[in-house]
Amino acid sequence: TLMTSIHRKMYDYKGDDKNKLIEEMDYEYMPFQKERDIHNRCCGGKFWCIKDICGIICAILTWLLIIYAEFVVMAVILIPTINTVYSSLNMAIFQTLAFLAFASHLRTMFTDPGAVPKGNATKEMLQQMGFRNGQVIFKCPRCCSIKPDRAHHCSVCQRCIRKMDHHCPWVNNCVGENNQKYFVLFTFYIAGISLQSLFLCIQQFTMCVRQEWRDCTTFSPPATVVLLLFLTFEALLFAIFTVVMLGTQLQAIWNDETGIEQLKKEEARWVRNSRWKSLQAVFGRFSIAWFSPFTSPPNAKTKLDSYLYSFIILLLFIIGLIDAYDPNDKDLKTILLPDGEFEAFYLKGPQSEEENAARPAHLHGSFHAYRHPALVNAPNSAAYGFRFDGKRRFNYD
Repeated sequence: TLMTSIHRKMYDYKGDDKNKLIEEMDYEYMPFQKERDIHNRCCGGKFWCIKDICGIICAILTWLLIIYAEFVVMAVILIPTINTVYSSLNMAIFQTLAFLAFASHLRTMFTDPGAVPKGNATKEMLQQMGFRNGQVIFKCPRCCSIKPDRAHHCSVCQRCIRKMDHHCPWVNNCVGENNQKYFVLFTFYIAGISLQSLFLCIQQFTMCVRQEWRDCTTFSPPATVVLLLFLTFEALLFAIFTVVMLGTQLQAIWNDETGIEQLKKEEARWVRNSRWKSLQAVFGRFSIAWFSPFTSPPNAKTKLDSYLYSFIILLLFIIGLIDAYDPNDKDLKTILLPDGEFEAFYLKGPQSEEENAARPAHLHGSFHAYRHPALVNAPNSAAYGFRFDGKRRFNYD
């Protein structure tokens, strides 16, 4: 929720004698997306956390199953024959896939899937966002939020989620706009280690039977059989599940239609992207980063990304390579900031244009604010500013 209280008075000028400022503009704002929205957050609001006991148990079970597969593949199958190049290669591949699967699971679970600010469907917020009287606005009756197109309410997360596909208990989170990439990678890497584990188990069984269980492993034959059978069952089950889920997710991205939209057979009120643009909307421009759980998708930059971007913008402005704002740039291409975490307020004061131009830029956290001379005479506005949020500009007049 963004709460802005503006207390306006007037400046009084008499002749050349400028009285002191008697207009006070007091901004008390809560950023639209993340700064103080601590619902469903933990560790001081740094991480997104869903406090659902079923989801927590499923997430822990997922980790335990990965650890079990790691133990059997390494200790029962590969380590006894570590001297061979074949075993070393399989070990490197399995460790890499397991690490990426674990990292993808954590990123999916602790990333805000695209939650709509809770309780922002107020009259003041609607006015600030530029909605007109009579304009149709969808409001969620459960979380009292302005419901964007393609957003759906999750009864587990108790939030409206942008482009919500489904709620997955295995990651204890919704799959939405900001974490769909991580979920796709999670299913991809789990499918990879499941298929590799299944292949290695069948190969180990065949070798042990051929050698009549002599020198095929460091464990006893009964223990080896039990461990391999359980891993075979686990690998087969999760290979089928994740391959199907991976195909479903890729089809949804390919068709630019979420799982919920497919089930409800909703009439598309949005302009469908081309298939390639749909992939880029989730994974970004094609590169090796598509397969990395450590790079953020286009719509989910981290706070560190925001601070770095602000620093670069400020540095370029100081050395004179860019200007803070070009009033002729209607699309804000010069400094269009990513992911909606930035705000800029341009305040109109009693000074002349030259005095306003001389006042320095200032920073507030990750927000870059600068009083540009071209905005001093903004019509009907004692305060003019806009929020960078998904290429939309909200004016505060």
